[in-house]
Amino acid sequence: MNFQLAAIGHSFKGSMAYYLHDKRQEGAADHPQTADRVAWTETRNLATDGAHTATRIMIATARQADELKAAAGIANTGRKATAGAVFAFSLAWHPDEAGGIDRAEMVKAADHALQVLGLDHLQAVLIAHQDTKHPHVHVVVNRVNPETGRMETIQRPKVIALDKWADRYERERGNIVSPNRAQKYDEIDRRKRQNPDPEKRKAYIEEGKRKRAAEAEERRKATAGTTTLPEAKKATATASTRPQSEAAILKDLTDAQKRDHKAQWVDLSARHAPAKDAIYSRFAARMKATAAQHKEDTRADWRQFFKERDRATRERAKMEKTAFGLVALSLIAAKEQMRRGEAPNRGLLSLTFANVLLSHRREATFAAAHERDRLALTNHLKAQLDQKMQGMKAERGEALARQREAFGKERAALIAKQNAEREKIREAWRQIYSRRGMTPTQQAQTAPLTESADVKNHFNDKAEGLPPPKAPTEQRFVSSPAPSPSPSGAPPVQARTVQEVPKKAEPLPKFASTPAPAKEWGKVAPPPSQPVPTKDWTRAAEPPTPSPALVKDWNAKPDQPRDQKPLPTKSKDRDRDR
Repeated sequence: MNFQLAAIGHSFKGSMAYYLHDKRQEGAADHPQTADRVAWTETRNLATDGAHTATRIMIATARQADELKAAAGIANTGRKATAGAVFAFSLAWHPDEAGGIDRAEMVKAADHALQVLGLDHLQAVLIAHQDTKHPHVHVVVNRVNPETGRMETIQRPKVIALDKWADRYERERGNIVSPNRAQKYDEIDRRKRQNPDPEKRKAYIEEGKRKRAAEAEERRKATAGTTTLPEAKKATATASTRPQSEAAILKDLTDAQKRDHKAQWVDLSARHAPAKDAIYSRFAARMKATAAQHKEDTRADWRQFFKERDRATRERAKMEKTAFGLVALSLIAAKEQMRRGEAPNRGLLSLTFANVLLSHRREATFAAAHERDRLALTNHLKAQLDQKMQGMKAERGEALARQREAFGKERAALIAKQNAEREKIREAWRQIYSRRGMTPTQQAQTAPLTESADVKNHFNDKAEGLPPPKAPTEQRFVSSPAPSPSPSGAPPVQARTVQEVPKKAEPLPKFASTPAPAKEWGKVAPPPSQPVPTKDWTRAAEPPTPSPALVKDWNAKPDQPRDQKPLPTKSKDRDRDR
């Protein structure tokens, strides 16, 4: 048995559209609605047996991850569930085992695989296909825990455990179809028998890691000052006793260049950040000194204001001792109240009389007038300070603009320098690829893929003894989705990259439509079969004959006299009502 892990996905809708229907033909826009290749489906930890309903449930669970965390009392931290909630893997048997593998065996193997990966408590859908010679089943898992809302991780130890389980599965069935994997674990067991002490094995592994790290550090130091591949090869020849290939040396040189470039950006920021902070600090000190000086200069104004307030208070106290002064104060308070609109429905005399009787009302009015004058003086002095500050802020903006301009020049120079250095590294990689007889794009295509279709193609080609066909490719701009989209498959922001993609099929020839016959505009139209009577415009129009029902003879006398209603009798009561 072989297993294949698909890449972490974000769209349950798109994944299930692929697994639950037939393959999409090249050039088609959408997945087909037919499902001839689907043999059977089952669900796990879902309240339904239907795969399409299970898809909607998994989408809803991923969207409600935050609510599930809150209900479980878990902090809403970590990566959001809308990014990478879809995990899928497949289990495939060899074509020779097609006759001995039934649904029960495939379900049992899928459940064991979920247990080994530690995902048996999550929502999952099992989908078996029958479009290939080798039996295989796909398992689509929702990584969001339906109880806690947390995102379960698929770490490397779990993948290693699944690989060990697959080897043990073949040994228990007595049919090893992956001899390389079996040989690998036989070699591991042999070494464990030679060194039974686990502590010594662990120390040996750690010692090997330490040696490799030390050699890598020596090569890094040796290639730190080099910029070309020949210089790096000469430096590593004396720094390490273990021979290295050109690609390994160039990789060390590339890593060293990346570290140097990152350090250069850190250095650039470290040189310009203090200058910017110094500008802010210098003007902050000036603004603080200006504010302190302004406060000192306005002390006389405030002293005069409060002196005038105390004088007015003493004068009011003297006036309240006499009846004439009390009335005068009440009149002043009434005018202030009318100015402020406190009593819109009362006149000046009424307000004055009320103020004579209510002393607290007079005092409240004079206190409000004093507060109004205090706010007016505060705003006047603050406007003077703001005017001074505005000039210093303009000077600070000019200083920051000069600093940004200097930073931009150094940044542009650093970008140009690093681009030139990276171009040298790219040229060295191109030379290596050319000596190997391949382009970088071809080298990328030889890397192992993670799609489950590769396992199927591998088994089919092996069973038929045919090499896989090579489709013609071309370079085109291809849109790739940005991270963190919706789990239901909403289209994210697109990014365009140049990739080698299969060539588009030649478009079908379009049928030429027969053009309509041209109209002969110069040809005179034939006369109509019946002549149209011409109208005599010189003849006067005859008046229309009115209808007898609409004509009324106003001179005719009525047949019967009209009844006249008598007027009511005149009475005194009627005149009084008017």
